[in-house]
Amino acid sequence: MTAALRVEALVRSFGGTRAVDGVSLTVDPGACVALIGPNGSGKSTLLDIVTGYLAPEAGRVCIYGQDVTGRPPGHIACLGVSRTFQRVAVVPDLPVLENLLLMTAPDGRETVRGALLPFARIAASESEPLRRARSLLDRMDLSERASLLARELSHGEQKLTALAGAVMRAPRLLLLDEPFAALSPVMIDRCADLVSLARTQGAAIVFVEHNLDTVRSVCQRVVVMARGRIIADGLPERVLDERAVLEEYLG
Repeated sequence: MTAALRVEALVRSFGGTRAVDGVSLTVDPGACVALIGPNGSGKSTLLDIVTGYLAPEAGRVCIYGQDVTGRPPGHIACLGVSRTFQRVAVVPDLPVLENLLLMTAPDGRETVRGALLPFARIAASESEPLRRARSLLDRMDLSERASLLARELSHGEQKLTALAGAVMRAPRLLLLDEPFAALSPVMIDRCADLVSLARTQGAAIVFVEHNLDTVRSVCQRVVVMARGRIIADGLPERVLDERAVLEEYLG
């Protein structure tokens, strides 16, 4: 079986400190993996390397068997990779529905106007992207807010919209950076439902998270990073009770 994601001996430094220090990791198609660890352990840097926002100093990144090491984000997105960030990434002055439609642009390089023109032409009819977007809004209980500008949403609703936008692209690999952070229990449940939906549609999922209760309930595998290295990898019920992991979190 070809791995959805394979990284081999990745290295990336900042100011003489190795943020990612020889990391190797394999994620199978359809897997849901939580990437956890203390702040500064290299989790977000690893996602940035995988998605082309940072180039590694050494090592290799392969997505479904294709070497993408050092390739730009647009190229990697075209392979079926979607990503969310710690900072909410919505277009604040576009309506919620159009934020979702924008994510169907194939590689993220189109202008907002260019990406939305096809939908403007068929405003009186239905398209498959429109149907998918409306279905997601129904699922998130945001249908009544579809015409609001994204900046009018609460923080939690904006995070939910950003995640829904990533799911809109029907990714083969979905990378999420703290999707559940600072959310109410209701919003966590809605985000978890979208993650579950993406997985049932065939996506392999890697998400960075600090809430260990959420990790236990959502994922099937946990990878722990500390000081730029992987220190544990396995089932949540085993990994989260390992002494080395507890020492990193509790001191």
